[in-house]
Amino acid sequence: MSKKQFKISPKVWPKEYTFEEFKKLNPNINENVLINYYNKYLQEYAENYSRHIKYFNDNKNLLANNLNEVKTKYSDAQYFLKMYYGHHDPTAAVGAPIIPFTPTNINGLVEWYDAVESSKTFGTGAAALQVQTWESKVGSNFLKASSGVEPEFDATKGAVVFDNTEDATPNIFLEFETPPSLGAFTMFFTLSLRDLNKYHGIFLGNNGAEGMYFYGPASNMFFDLELNDGTDSDGISIGPIENDLQDNIKTVVIITKDAAENATVNVYINNVDSFESADLDKNILFTPKFLGQYNGNDRTLHGDIYEFGIYNRFLGDSDRKQLYYYLGIKHNIPGYDGPSELKPYNWSHGGDTYPI
Repeated sequence: MSKKQFKISPKVWPKEYTFEEFKKLNPNINENVLINYYNKYLQEYAENYSRHIKYFNDNKNLLANNLNEVKTKYSDAQYFLKMYYGHHDPTAAVGAPIIPFTPTNINGLVEWYDAVESSKTFGTGAAALQVQTWESKVGSNFLKASSGVEPEFDATKGAVVFDNTEDATPNIFLEFETPPSLGAFTMFFTLSLRDLNKYHGIFLGNNGAEGMYFYGPASNMFFDLELNDGTDSDGISIGPIENDLQDNIKTVVIITKDAAENATVNVYINNVDSFESADLDKNILFTPKFLGQYNGNDRTLHGDIYEFGIYNRFLGDSDRKQLYYYLGIKHNIPGYDGPSELKPYNWSHGGDTYPI
């Protein structure tokens, strides 16, 4: 009798049967004959088990190697990949819905607000479009309605609109629930400003004396950063900046401060370093409290914010460029100058390293 007559083929036997179990499976075979087949079964079972263990270990090692490779390409520091591929999965079917991505482990990213993807709450009635809360995509912080009037969400633009009038009455701004305190930092914005011949308050500080703003005229624009902890103060007012912001044009702005003390400040507009670096000598934390307001009625934001975020660390040139690529590709920035797709630093591309 051949083994093909057995109810279970030895190659796929799922367990190590005892002889009694083996006998019950094949009750019509002479026991002496069955003993010979049982011994062959045990031998083949042992061989298959050995192969199984080898294949299992080989697969485990292959998986570990693949994971290490992925970790190298997509490390925490490669935040732009996590941010971008949360916005668009390049492997998804055409027309597949974009699933908002809310990572918690991007190195140093403490505030991140996307006008479309972040959770928001709104007013009621005539204020149904006014943003009451705007939640960060990292951590638990949020922006909230304050003593002014709230900006509106424009779904067509995909932006939060700060439409302050010429005399900024009423003030339109939002307040951080917990203002971040920053030594070294990197801030990024995708925004468009209107009426560039006036002050544009980005942040007003915690004590009312510190803040960050741009001011015109448009062809001769300056950048100002004031630090003040109530005891000591420091500040810079730099301009005219290169690569001026354009009226009502979507733009990427990145601002870096490389240390808590004896720091260098740079402003990049669409990836162009916009002035000779400026210095802040004193160790004073910057604590922005209000978004869209700076020091008085004529120093508020008039424009649209599509996305912005804050790192509590300085981003070097490679990271900053990748951040610009992420924002430029995602928001279809006019005049964007960079690669058409986002890859990790060490991605092999035609024999060359991916450009940074």
